[in-house]
Amino acid sequence: MGTAKAGCCCRAQPTVNSVHGDLIHGEKGVHRTMIRARAEVGWRRSVAVGISVLALVGCTLTTDAPRPHILGYISGDLQTAAAGTALADPLTVIVIDQYGNALSNVTVNWAVVSGGGTLSAPATPSDLNGVAQVTYTAGPTAGSATITATVAGVGTLTFTATIT
Repeated sequence: MGTAKAGCCCRAQPTVNSVHGDLIHGEKGVHRTMIRARAEVGWRRSVAVGISVLALVGCTLTTDAPRPHILGYISGDLQTAAAGTALADPLTVIVIDQYGNALSNVTVNWAVVSGGGTLSAPATPSDLNGVAQVTYTAGPTAGSATITATVAGVGTLTFTATIT
């Protein structure tokens, strides 16, 4: 059986045994399949169809748990707001694994590093689409504000806002 990472395909050449445990050889025993791995571990039930044969077969597919690999911008950078008001759009990022899949329930930590102001939350989890966002409200002084979004082990993105 092949090895698959979550979200990837794996070609497998399973063996087929009779109900008595004998290995089936030759044309009747040639079987190939392609499995698309999901980010789960466990028992899967499949249906195998052959000439005059319909059988339930079991397959245990073990996948590695996906890990955050990329923290990317979606929107919210380079906005302007009046002092003491919220930016028009939330600061929004996406968390993606090494295979390009969006990851949910990844904690994104947010911080105001300069310019003052407040955030709607110090940390937000990514949703089912890998998206996390926060609302920034400017402080009372005009100037520039810098806000960061960080995912541990991945990196930090910097958002800049102009306060008028």
